Amino acid sequence: MRGIEDFFNRAGCIAIAGIHRLPEEKPLPTNEALVRLASSSTPLPDRVVLIVVRELGPRISIGIPKIVEGGTEVLIDVRVLNPTTKESLTNTQTLWRNGGTFVIKGVKTLDQDMSAALKAALMPEQATR
Repeated sequence: MRGIEDFFNRAGCIAIAGIHRLPEEKPLPTNEALVRLASSSTPLPDRVVLIVVRELGPRISIGIPKIVEGGTEVLIDVRVLNPTTKESLTNTQTLWRNGGTFVIKGVKTLDQDMSAALKAALMPEQATR
Protein backbone atom coordinates (compact mmCIF):
# COMPACT_ATOMS: atom_id res chain seq x y z
CA MET A 1 0.00 0.00 0.00
CA ARG A 2 2.87 2.39 0.82
CA GLY A 3 4.38 1.85 -2.64
CA ILE A 4 1.05 2.57 -4.33
CA GLU A 5 0.55 5.72 -2.25
CA ASP A 6 4.14 6.80 -3.01
CA PHE A 7 3.57 6.45 -6.76
CA PHE A 8 0.40 8.55 -6.74
CA ASN A 9 1.93 11.18 -4.43
CA ARG A 10 4.95 11.56 -6.75
CA ALA A 11 2.98 11.59 -10.01
CA GLY A 12 2.46 15.32 -10.48
CA CYS A 13 -0.17 14.93 -13.20
CA ILE A 14 -2.54 12.79 -11.09
CA ALA A 15 -4.89 14.14 -8.45
CA ILE A 16 -5.96 11.47 -5.97
CA ALA A 17 -9.61 11.28 -4.93
CA GLY A 18 -8.91 8.29 -2.68
CA ILE A 19 -7.06 5.01 -2.33
CA HIS A 20 -9.01 2.06 -0.99
CA ARG A 21 -7.86 -1.46 -0.16
CA LEU A 22 -10.44 -4.06 -1.19
CA PRO A 23 -11.04 -7.24 0.84
CA GLU A 24 -8.81 -10.07 -0.36
CA GLU A 25 -11.34 -12.84 0.10
CA LYS A 26 -13.90 -11.34 -2.30
CA PRO A 27 -13.78 -11.64 -6.09
CA LEU A 28 -12.56 -8.63 -8.07
CA PRO A 29 -15.26 -5.98 -8.49
CA THR A 30 -16.94 -5.41 -11.82
CA ASN A 31 -16.55 -2.13 -13.69
CA GLU A 32 -20.00 -1.11 -12.45
CA ALA A 33 -19.09 -1.82 -8.81
CA LEU A 34 -15.85 0.18 -9.11
CA VAL A 35 -17.67 3.14 -10.63
CA ARG A 36 -20.32 2.93 -7.88
CA LEU A 37 -17.54 3.05 -5.25
CA ALA A 38 -15.88 6.00 -6.99
CA SER A 39 -19.17 7.90 -7.36
CA SER A 40 -19.15 8.61 -3.63
CA SER A 41 -16.14 10.91 -4.19
CA THR A 42 -16.69 14.62 -4.67
CA PRO A 43 -15.90 15.71 -7.30
CA LEU A 44 -16.38 12.61 -9.43
CA PRO A 45 -12.93 11.39 -10.54
CA ASP A 46 -11.93 11.54 -14.22
CA ARG A 47 -10.61 7.96 -14.06
CA VAL A 48 -10.96 4.95 -11.78
CA VAL A 49 -7.86 2.78 -11.42
CA LEU A 50 -7.91 -0.77 -10.04
CA ILE A 51 -4.50 -2.22 -9.16
CA VAL A 52 -4.29 -5.92 -8.36
CA VAL A 53 -0.97 -7.01 -6.86
CA ARG A 54 -0.37 -10.60 -7.96
CA GLU A 55 3.27 -10.88 -6.85
CA LEU A 56 5.54 -8.60 -4.85
CA GLY A 57 8.77 -9.76 -3.34
CA PRO A 58 12.36 -10.77 -3.68
CA ARG A 59 13.31 -13.58 -6.04
CA ILE A 60 16.46 -15.62 -6.50
CA SER A 61 17.53 -18.18 -9.09
CA ILE A 62 20.48 -20.46 -8.49
CA GLY A 63 21.95 -22.74 -11.13
CA ILE A 64 22.93 -22.98 -14.75
CA PRO A 65 23.42 -20.87 -16.88
CA LYS A 66 23.72 -18.12 -14.28
CA ILE A 67 25.21 -18.99 -10.92
CA VAL A 68 23.08 -16.57 -8.87
CA GLU A 69 20.51 -14.10 -10.17
CA GLY A 70 18.09 -12.23 -7.98
CA GLY A 71 16.23 -9.04 -7.31
CA THR A 72 12.65 -7.94 -6.86
CA GLU A 73 9.66 -9.03 -8.90
CA VAL A 74 6.34 -7.19 -9.12
CA LEU A 75 3.38 -8.58 -11.08
CA ILE A 76 0.37 -6.27 -11.25
CA ASP A 77 -2.89 -6.06 -13.14
CA VAL A 78 -4.12 -2.53 -13.88
CA ARG A 79 -7.62 -1.63 -15.01
CA VAL A 80 -8.47 2.00 -15.83
CA LEU A 81 -12.11 3.00 -16.22
CA ASN A 82 -14.03 6.02 -17.39
CA PRO A 83 -16.46 6.59 -14.47
CA THR A 84 -19.03 8.30 -16.68
CA THR A 85 -19.40 5.53 -19.26
CA LYS A 86 -18.03 2.59 -17.18
CA GLU A 87 -15.86 1.87 -20.23
CA SER A 88 -12.56 0.05 -19.69
CA LEU A 89 -9.80 2.29 -21.05
CA THR A 90 -6.93 -0.03 -20.12
CA ASN A 91 -6.69 -3.56 -18.82
CA THR A 92 -3.07 -4.69 -18.66
CA GLN A 93 -0.73 -6.95 -16.75
CA THR A 94 2.83 -5.80 -16.04
CA LEU A 95 5.77 -7.89 -14.86
CA TRP A 96 8.49 -5.62 -13.50
CA ARG A 97 11.87 -6.84 -12.30
CA ASN A 98 14.85 -5.12 -10.73
CA GLY A 99 18.06 -7.02 -10.13
CA GLY A 100 20.48 -9.18 -12.05
CA THR A 101 23.42 -11.52 -11.79
CA PHE A 102 24.86 -11.77 -8.26
CA VAL A 103 22.07 -9.54 -6.86
CA ILE A 104 20.37 -10.69 -3.68
CA LYS A 105 17.68 -8.43 -2.23
CA GLY A 106 15.41 -8.61 0.75
CA VAL A 107 12.16 -6.80 1.44
CA LYS A 108 13.62 -3.40 2.32
CA THR A 109 13.01 -1.85 -1.14
CA LEU A 110 9.51 -3.26 -1.81
CA ASP A 111 7.78 0.13 -1.41
CA GLN A 112 10.09 1.75 -3.98
CA ASP A 113 9.85 -1.28 -6.25
CA MET A 114 6.03 -1.16 -6.24
CA SER A 115 6.15 2.55 -7.05
CA ALA A 116 8.58 1.93 -9.93
CA ALA A 117 6.44 -0.91 -11.29
CA LEU A 118 3.38 1.36 -11.33
CA LYS A 119 5.36 4.04 -13.12
CA ALA A 120 6.35 1.46 -15.76
CA ALA A 121 2.73 0.34 -16.13
CA LEU A 122 0.95 3.72 -16.07
CA MET A 123 3.63 6.14 -17.30
CA PRO A 124 5.91 4.05 -19.56
CA GLU A 125 7.28 7.11 -21.38
CA GLN A 126 8.67 8.39 -18.07
CA ALA A 127 9.77 5.05 -16.61
CA THR A 128 13.04 5.04 -18.56
CA ARG A 129 14.06 8.47 -17.27
